[in-house]
Amino acid sequence: MATEEIIIRLFCIVDDRMGHVKKRSDAKLYPSEIVTIGLLFALKGGKFSPFYRWLTANYGHWFPNLPEHSRLTRLLRDYADNTELFLADPTFFTVIDK
Repeated sequence: MATEEIIIRLFCIVDDRMGHVKKRSDAKLYPSEIVTIGLLFALKGGKFSPFYRWLTANYGHWFPNLPEHSRLTRLLRDYADNTELFLADPTFFTVIDK
């Protein structure tokens, strides 16, 4: 599966689940865009600076209002709680592993 298709599918899933979260009037990115970027970073792994360069170089046109590096890290921190919508429900086996 191509990277573009993965990003599009991931964004659609995130946007469907986060429909209730409204965009702030002064925000440049929608919350679903921020969470999608955060999930992409988690999937890609590594350090954030190379990820940010990869994102802006290859997919910056998909996120035209992408903030600069440090602002995006603060946004990802602020919206980290929204990623809990995508965690699997605990099962007997996941509880017993702790």
